[in-house]
Amino acid sequence: MSVIDGSDNEDLDVKQKPVFGGEVSEISTLKSCTGEFKCKACSAPFSQLDDLKNHLRDHIGKKTFRCTVCAATFGQAGHLNRHLKSHRGEKPFKCLVCQAAFCRLEDLKYHLRVHTGEKPFKCPVCSAAFYGRSHLNDHLRAHSGEKPFKCAICSACFSYSGDLKRHQRGHSGKKLFKCTVCAATFSRLGHLQRHLKIHSGERPLRCLICPADFGRSESLKYHLQSHSGEKSFTCTVCTAGFVSSSNLKSHQKCHSGKKTK
Repeated sequence: MSVIDGSDNEDLDVKQKPVFGGEVSEISTLKSCTGEFKCKACSAPFSQLDDLKNHLRDHIGKKTFRCTVCAATFGQAGHLNRHLKSHRGEKPFKCLVCQAAFCRLEDLKYHLRVHTGEKPFKCPVCSAAFYGRSHLNDHLRAHSGEKPFKCAICSACFSYSGDLKRHQRGHSGKKLFKCTVCAATFSRLGHLQRHLKIHSGERPLRCLICPADFGRSESLKYHLQSHSGEKSFTCTVCTAGFVSSSNLKSHQKCHSGKKTK
């Protein structure tokens, strides 16, 4: 039984002609002896000259089909039609396993890998495998150290766009994550999840030396310093050392009136 339901009729909606009126001349081509028109850039064959012209727009970056709803432009009519489905909310491609629906056939095929467990994109460095190429590309940055996403406010760089977005919320002051128990709000989901442990009383982190347990990894880390004797927080006035920043702040009150470095 096929798990794909739907038909791809992308080219039925666009009636308009491209706004670019000239001939595609940047990449010349000739009809071959086999009766096909061949792209000189990538050797792709086409039986119709118009199909070749549409294809050439991808090479030269001309996006001549414009969306009448938003400002998006596309190189081919089929790409515009696919985009228009997102405005109409049209999702003709349905998964017969879980009934999820999608605008594009490619999205449905990608979704089906969740059910089949297929991960065709493999990391050449380690044994990790992924459902999609974009996930593999994101993963590869962990090996290369590449950080292409830069904050326009403070120039901090990140490997992933999601990390940049979370960072930018710190600049904007937006706190989108709300506690369902009290009125507390947070800029990051992780901070909300950490806060919820206060309400639930959950303390899953246990000290391997004594019976103490904690709800936060930071609290466990500070506690372990009491066993090791490590004091990471130092007073700039008298050089006294402390296990936690809160203990240091309490200590600094005794220096009130004294100038700190």
